[in-house]
Amino acid sequence: EVAQEVAQEIAQEVAQEVEEAVEQAVEQVVEEAVEEEVEEEVAQEAEEEAEQAVEEEVEQQVEEEVAQEVAQEIAQEVAQEVEEAVEQAVEQVVEEAVEEEVEEEVAQEAEEEAEQAVEEEVEQQVE
Repeated sequence: EVAQEVAQEIAQEVAQEVEEAVEQAVEQVVEEAVEEEVEEEVAQEAEEEAEQAVEEEVEQQVEEEVAQEVAQEIAQEVAQEVEEAVEQAVEQVVEEAVEEEVEEEVAQEAEEEAEQAVEEEVEQQVE
């Protein structure tokens, strides 16, 4: 009986120790699994944030490049329009100057012809 009681007590102690060891092992495994899951989630969030930052930087670069290209196109168009307007203005000034020169020459010729006609008329009257 004593041996049986001692064996029973030892068995209970061993069972309790095994149960505690199993509980500890389970807790440790669960803790490690939770830590691993948390680490994976943190790593995934960090990766997603990094990807988003890269996407935003790329979008910003593209927007800046597009804005620069648009500004360059506008500047070229404005320069071309200014050049065309200057060419037109120069043509108009040259045309007006030529017309004025021609008008002056015509007026001078008419004046000379009128003077000559007057002189001829005076000569004829004198004769």
